[in-house]
Amino acid sequence: MVDLQRFKDNLRRSFEISLVDPVVNAGPGDFSMVWVSVVSPTFEGMDEGDRQEIVWQRVLDDFEPADQKRIEFIYTDAPSEVAP
Repeated sequence: MVDLQRFKDNLRRSFEISLVDPVVNAGPGDFSMVWVSVVSPTFEGMDEGDRQEIVWQRVLDDFEPADQKRIEFIYTDAPSEVAP
């Protein structure tokens, strides 16, 4: 997969299986290694380790190994933790 926007859309669809209203961003634009940011009300009051387990399980279940390796880090935040 070479298109960052398509990758981001696929992540969002995957995360929708386990999360309420996920907002997904990914970057930088070169797509060799990407960071992913996921904001969801599901994360309110949840431990960071539990959040990471949810999103990484979706990545492992739904993406090819080559695309899994492109993800450098996944930020998982509740809406209350994100500056407006």
